[in-house]
Amino acid sequence: MTGQAPGQFTREQLWRGALHSWLAFMALMLATFFVALVVPPLLTDASPALGAGGTVVMSLIFVFYAAVIGGVVSLVVTLVGVPVAALFALALRRVRGLAWHVTAFGAFGVTLGLIVAAIWGALGDGRVMVNGVALASACLCGLATAYGRWRASRDPRVRSSGPHADPDADAEDRLSARAA
Repeated sequence: MTGQAPGQFTREQLWRGALHSWLAFMALMLATFFVALVVPPLLTDASPALGAGGTVVMSLIFVFYAAVIGGVVSLVVTLVGVPVAALFALALRRVRGLAWHVTAFGAFGVTLGLIVAAIWGALGDGRVMVNGVALASACLCGLATAYGRWRASRDPRVRSSGPHADPDADAEDRLSARAA
């Protein structure tokens, strides 16, 4: 956040938050697919035709396709969503509490997830809307977007402890807060 307004943040922080949202969504999506597709065959009697090893291999292939297709779709959605996120940031620039920002961006992510699931269902046979995939996708989007907003608020000057760290970042932040 900058010293201009309590909740305002820079373009660089907006893009950093978008990148972290996308990476978080990919990690959550792949973990969910892995748990949903790979773990059950290991815990139960696998398909008699394939055996446990064959079922796991097939499940891993599905996870790979989910990574490719989900990665491309989520990247496009992230890039399209950045201008909307900028509008959210603009609307919330006078709101001081980070919890409000994270909650608002989480709700934005849930809404975005439901919209994408509805479009995906309309393009297919519609089962995505009734078998829990839409709700799971929306929850993952909400978590990832909230995380991205929280991560964007982390000022690199404060986090940095390397040779380029700003030793008086706290003093500068206090002065800029007084000026605002």
